[in-house]
Amino acid sequence: MENSKDIIWLVIPVFNNARTVEDIVNQSFKFIKNILVVDDGSTDCDIASLLKKTNAVVITHGKNKGKGAA
Repeated sequence: MENSKDIIWLVIPVFNNARTVEDIVNQSFKFIKNILVVDDGSTDCDIASLLKKTNAVVITHGKNKGKGAA
């Protein structure tokens, strides 16, 4: 059986969180192996570029759709 850390994903919806998202992702990797960040149309920076050095998977909405869609 797979280790639960291999099959569970943490999903982090973000909108204009450039100041905090990198630290949150890095701290989260201490507890979970798979992280998906959904950038809900941020305008403060390119979240995918900001998290490029991490192992997080980033999905970006072209415009803000709200937390529920993220």
